[in-house]
Parts: sequence; C-alpha cells; structure tokens
Amino acid sequence: MEYVLRTNDLQKRYHKYVALDGATMNVPKGSIYGLVGRNGAGKTTLMRVVCGLQEPTNGSYSLYGIDHSERDVVKSRRRMGAVIEKPAIYLNMTARQNLKVQYSLLGLPDYEGIDKLLELVGLSDTGKKKARRFSLGMKQRLGIAVALAGSPDFLLLDEPINGLDPQGIVEIRELILKLNHENNITVLISSHILSELSLLATHYGFVDKGRIIKEISAEELEKQTRKCIKAKVSDTRALARVLDKIKLEYEILSNEEAKIYGRISITQLTKSLMDEGCELLSVSEADESLESYFIDLVGGGNND
Repeated sequence: MEYVLRTNDLQKRYHKYVALDGATMNVPKGSIYGLVGRNGAGKTTLMRVVCGLQEPTNGSYSLYGIDHSERDVVKSRRRMGAVIEKPAIYLNMTARQNLKVQYSLLGLPDYEGIDKLLELVGLSDTGKKKARRFSLGMKQRLGIAVALAGSPDFLLLDEPINGLDPQGIVEIRELILKLNHENNITVLISSHILSELSLLATHYGFVDKGRIIKEISAEELEKQTRKCIKAKVSDTRALARVLDKIKLEYEILSNEEAKIYGRISITQLTKSLMDEGCELLSVSEADESLESYFIDLVGGGNND
C-alpha cells in the first residue's frame, strides 16, 4: 500500500506539557483518514507538525516517502494544502481577491483556475461580497479554496464542520467527498462530530493523550460495530463449538464473552450449550456506533 503520510514515534513537548507522546500513523494514498480524539488529545498539534508549522521534539515523519529532515521534503509540502484551527482568509476581501493573494504568495504565473476553484467550492456567485459577510460555512469553503490554490493532492482539515449549521455541514461533507472521489485528493480530517465523520472516512486513527492507540479501515470498523448479540457464558470454547456446528459467525472477546452475528434462537442456544456442559449467563443486543467504539477504546474519562 502506498502512503501519503507516515509518522513514527512523533513527540512534541512544550516545556512540561506533552502534546504528542509517540504518535505513529499511516495515511494511505486516496483515503479520507479520520482523526478521532477528545479535545486536547493532540490532533491539531499533529497536523501543525506535519505541515511544518512546528518542529517535532522527537520522532520522525515522511511525506510521499520523503523524511521530514531531508531537503526535498519542501517539494512534498508543496503537494499539501491545509485549513488548521480556522480558515486563513482576509475578511475585508472578496472570495476572488483572497484567491488572487494566495496565487501571488505561491508564485503562480497567472490567475487561471480561480473561476474553476470558486465553482468547485460553491462560491462562484459571491461577486463583490466581502468575506466578513459570509456565513461560517462559506468562510470554511473559502478557506478550503485557498488551501487548494496550489493544486495539492493531500488536504488537511482541522475540525472543518465545527460550529456549522446542518446545511453548512452537508455542503462541507459533499465538497470533501467530491475532492476525494473526483479530484483524487487524499484527505486527513479531524472532527469531534463522529456521526458525521462516519459518513466520510475510509480509514480512522484514534488519538488519546498524544498517541495513536488504534488505526482501522472503515470496512474493518463496520465489521466490528455491526449489530450482534453479546453473550456471556461459563466457557467460550464450548460456545465456539456450538456456533461452529450451526455455522454462525462469531468473535471471542474473552474467556466468558463473545459476539454472535446473525439470527439465533436463544432457547436453542441455551440447550446446545447445556449439552456441552456450558451455562449461558446473559445475552444482550449490541449495535455499536463510532462514538461507542471510541468510548470503549479510550474509556469514559476526560483528558482535556
């Protein structure tokens, strides 16, 4: 698999405060990689380090296979665009003027492509309207347009739907999907609105206390969070034998607990387990969401 970004034991300290504590992650090319974590977990710091806005205290990262310590990493960074913390826009300028400034800063030879970029983010009809009069969603889309000015193929978005109304959230979601599917842009996105992130991401990285504690594809996550029956028994080895006989899919969680996928008669299960000398202690339906998966992963406490 080809990776756009890889980090290895990345650390960032501010005096005694540890923002990143050995973060290791892998962002596949062409993915929408959702960075999931509480406020203060290290998501924004990770993005700032990767963008070159801050130097790591220890560890390393590579962009398109180029290590961050190598001179050629500058070329890799030219393939990146980012909106971190808030959109980098001039409020006293129009959308077109903002893009002209960004084109000039990037040293682009002309303003060709601005019309196409404004159309892409849905701001082609804003005319002479200043950005200060834009809605929050429009400002966010303009910030993304500015990040796209250099035609990057890797886009980092830090909480892009934070504070948006439902219509604004839908517009940003559709834009991100379009950039990924039609423009082949790899996207690294952080969000605390996990129900929305689950509609976008193809891969996830779960962050807690400055570390990536779990990486998983959306496909693997769906398998682990799909509807099932959680059974507690006196011996899961006996349960496995019973389920193998009736050809039901299952996952052993411990010596006493397992997940059973598919329809099953509890009465028949109880009888079959008794024949194996095993007692059925409890059963419950489980239908995990991304939120509940995350809570199970990191625990219910607060680490802000």
